[in-house]
Amino acid sequence: MMWIEFLEITLFLMSAWILLLITTLLLPKRIITSGIKRRFSQATLVAVILGYLLIYWWLPSLALPNVIFTITTIGVIGAGIFLLLFGADTITDSLANGRFSRFFNESSTQGRHDVTNHQTKRGRSLKLGLWWIVACLVIGIGTWLGASAMSLDVHQMVNSIPTTIKSNSKSAPMPVLKSNEDLPVVNAPATVRADMNNSLNSFKNSNVYDLDHLRVQMYHGKMVYVAPVEFDGGFFRYLNYRKTPGYFMVSATDKSATPKFVNRPMTYTPSAYFNSDAIRRIYAQSIGYYMSKSAPQLEIDEHGTPYYVKTLTRRFDWSFNTNFSKYKVAVLNAVTGQVKVYNRKDVPSFVDVSVEPNYVAKEVEAFGHYRNGFWNASIIGGHRQVMKSAGHGTEGTNDSLTPYAYKGRIYYFTGMTSWSEKQTTLLGYVFVDAHTNEFKYFQEKGSIMTPGRAISYAEQDINPQNYKGTIPLLYRVNGQPTWVISMLDGKNYSFMKYVYLLANGSNQAGTFAIGTNAKDTLTSLTQNMQSGAGTITDSSKRVTKSTRGTIFRFAATSDGQYWFMLKGDPHVYNLNPKDTGFAASARLVQSGDRVSFKYQQPTTKTGVAAVDAASFKDDELNQNQSR
Repeated sequence: MMWIEFLEITLFLMSAWILLLITTLLLPKRIITSGIKRRFSQATLVAVILGYLLIYWWLPSLALPNVIFTITTIGVIGAGIFLLLFGADTITDSLANGRFSRFFNESSTQGRHDVTNHQTKRGRSLKLGLWWIVACLVIGIGTWLGASAMSLDVHQMVNSIPTTIKSNSKSAPMPVLKSNEDLPVVNAPATVRADMNNSLNSFKNSNVYDLDHLRVQMYHGKMVYVAPVEFDGGFFRYLNYRKTPGYFMVSATDKSATPKFVNRPMTYTPSAYFNSDAIRRIYAQSIGYYMSKSAPQLEIDEHGTPYYVKTLTRRFDWSFNTNFSKYKVAVLNAVTGQVKVYNRKDVPSFVDVSVEPNYVAKEVEAFGHYRNGFWNASIIGGHRQVMKSAGHGTEGTNDSLTPYAYKGRIYYFTGMTSWSEKQTTLLGYVFVDAHTNEFKYFQEKGSIMTPGRAISYAEQDINPQNYKGTIPLLYRVNGQPTWVISMLDGKNYSFMKYVYLLANGSNQAGTFAIGTNAKDTLTSLTQNMQSGAGTITDSSKRVTKSTRGTIFRFAATSDGQYWFMLKGDPHVYNLNPKDTGFAASARLVQSGDRVSFKYQQPTTKTGVAAVDAASFKDDELNQNQSR
């Protein structure tokens, strides 16, 4: 029962106070009078009751060293109660008569000539309470100073991260785009949230509820977003309903998917109150562990049953540094209220994200910042191998992480870059298995642009239509690291287009593709890469030829490029309007026109031939212009 669990926590946090009470009661009367013992017992009872209420509401940390601050804080509050109950009149009289200092020099056996016996007894109580406050403050300040000093030793923290470092990125769990079965995440959180808000009328009394966090997870082998419906409007509105109606679910890889509302009433949620508060129920099982203030995240099992999941962390004793190798995962059934706490190796398989995003973000920060010690990363250090997250994600501290699926598992991804703002390339990648917390760093030898630079290209150069680039994901296309960026309308966050951009390109022709359809955009990029345009392959190895013929098939794709075939010629030719020398009249080309041009012969029979735009001539258009 919850009240018993919180009573245990209260007695745990007030154990020093209770131990002092027991010691006081066992001391002989010649040292501690029976009156002081009685008053101390009464004060302890009051302090336990108030402490219980304070802990129930405040939910202070139960892990070292924070628990020491909690204990000393409760000690100060308890001593204050003791003084207010049994020493208030003495304090007032002493201050009024200017005799406050006498209580600390007052004999326990003989009263002063101007202090009554009653005042003497009160004075003893006052001294006991004041010394107790001083002791608590000394312990609290000393603990804080000691923990701060211990935290300078960051090697233990960094070594506790289950890290694997690879010298290259060949084995990185980077999804390969090669068919319409491997689609990138197109539903950005902003888009999903907007769509779900538009669907809030799917249940009764929707005006009293709101959407909370979004969580990416796997459901029946598919990547989905899940968002719980939470109370909106405060305590009194909660009293009228007591349950939330359910949650929304939507595909994370289908841009035309509609959010589906799942009617599964939940009693135990983060927006509930008292014993139905999900945070409070998990807290009651967290003695010895640190629980961050971020709300637990909703996950559903394969049967659609909702659970709230929270990572419980440990710190190295007497320091503020997190021990990343020791954590537990609390799983709360949102329907029944049952809480189970699992060791990291025993977490149920349906929990795709057992380590919350903020926890992973702290790991990434510690790995990048402190691998060579605290002082190396400080302003007086050499900053040797100091890195930081390249950011532009959707989850974690400062949105530093991006989740996506790889072989049925959820990974958190971030690129690592230098602390220097002038550098716009990645030093490597971090992939963290969200279920096992397996942390892998892959060094990058090539010149891979940061996600911020990729978004800048997508927004300003490639597709300057005031669309907002979001969710930059790194995939492999034909073995090449490729940024996949979803372009959103800046006003309503609707998905507009894809931009596929080779990560080692610099926005030259042939290094990107634009489209509204994932499959067609992938096809366009693949053809661009095969054509040898831009910086994809070594153009010196290409053979330039000239040809003439009649256009047999002609098409203009959504990214603005032109594709055609000539009669009797098996090649597919690509004419890119962004290439130097492209004439505006070439936009009027159509099937049946007789044309001549130079092209780079592809390295394969099925490859695309890149047309030299400056050499492209259309006989029909030229004849019309000469008339």
